[in-house]
Order: sequence, then C-alpha cells, then structure tokens
Amino acid sequence: MKKSLIALAVAATLVAPVAMADTSNVTVYGAANVSLDLAKSGNSGNDVGTNHVASNSSLIGFKGSEDLGGGLSAIFQVESGIDVDAGGNSLATRETFAGLKGDSWGAVKLGKLDTPYKNSTRGLDLFGDGIADNRSLMGDSVGSPFDRVANALAYVSPSMSGISLAYAHVFGAETASATTDVKGKADSFAVMYDMAPFYATVANQKTTYGTAGT
Repeated sequence: MKKSLIALAVAATLVAPVAMADTSNVTVYGAANVSLDLAKSGNSGNDVGTNHVASNSSLIGFKGSEDLGGGLSAIFQVESGIDVDAGGNSLATRETFAGLKGDSWGAVKLGKLDTPYKNSTRGLDLFGDGIADNRSLMGDSVGSPFDRVANALAYVSPSMSGISLAYAHVFGAETASATTDVKGKADSFAVMYDMAPFYATVANQKTTYGTAGT
C-alpha cells in the first residue's frame, strides 16, 4: 500500500503540468546528419566492405516548459530518431522525460535520459554523431545503451562559478517476479567545470546487471 501511494504522488506531480503543455513555451528542433560511409571490417581473411548511407542520429524533438510561479517550472521533452537514409523510426526513441526545474536549485527529470557520463564528454568528441564517435567505445547499461538509459531519475545542478554536477540513477528489473532475482541498476555521476576558454570534467558510471527484466 505504501508503494502505491508513493507512485500516485509522483504521478500527480508530473502528469498535471505536462497536461498543460498546449499553452506552454514549446520548441520544435531537429537535425539531419547524413553521410556516405565506406568501411571494411578488417577481419583477416574476411575483410567485408560495407558502403552505405548513414543517418547518424538524425532526430526531431519537442521540448517546453510551463511556469508554475515562484521560480518553478514544469519541463518536458519528447525526442525521436529519424532514419533519413531509409525512412521511418518510432516516437520517443531518444531522450524523453518530464520533470521540474527551479531557478536556484536545478532540475529533476524522470524518463529515458542521456547519462551525466555521456553529457560531460560529448562536447569533447571531434567525431560526434559519426561512425567514429566516442559512444562506439561504450558498452551496455542495464539492457540499454551506455549513453542513454530508460527508467531513470536524474538531477542536474545550476552552474555555480562555472561548476555544475549531475547524477542519474537507473531503476532496473521492472519485470522481476521472484525474490531471488537480482535487480539491475546503474548510477552515473559527473562534475563539470566550464569557464571559457577552459573546460574540465570528472565522471563515473557504475552498472549492476540483473537476472530478470531490464
């Protein structure tokens, strides 16, 4: 019963502001990053060549906020990938969330989120959104890509003299059905210093894999 009441309280907090989104400040944005990739696998004796058009994280998104007064705003984002090369894709396949933002204390988000580990380093990647970007070196996190995780709660602080921090927790094993199931989870943390022309970051991400669900 206690668990149900907590879930109801969270839903009441976040769903009501999102329902008012038709009168909020909504921004439509997107990107079409198309390339012709000529690549070979490099396998000895089986060096397969693949020449193809790549969509490279092309996207369309909708984001906005609703002023709740007292420096508090409800925020939301729905971002979808677009397969420019072949056509198609699905709604909300990329970072999608609802949350609250305060002028003085930062923002809290719930949904499918880019991890602090990713966000702290993406601006340093010379090959962003291409075949050689740094995300190609990342593994999986609780059944989701290491850089974007579902079922997540995140906090992002405001900048304080150029210093900001971000933390995200991933709730795994949503379909666990036995007490013996190991519930997977992930925690991602980053501290960033951004004061032009200098930028520095320290980030860490830890994943515990489960045996049931995601």
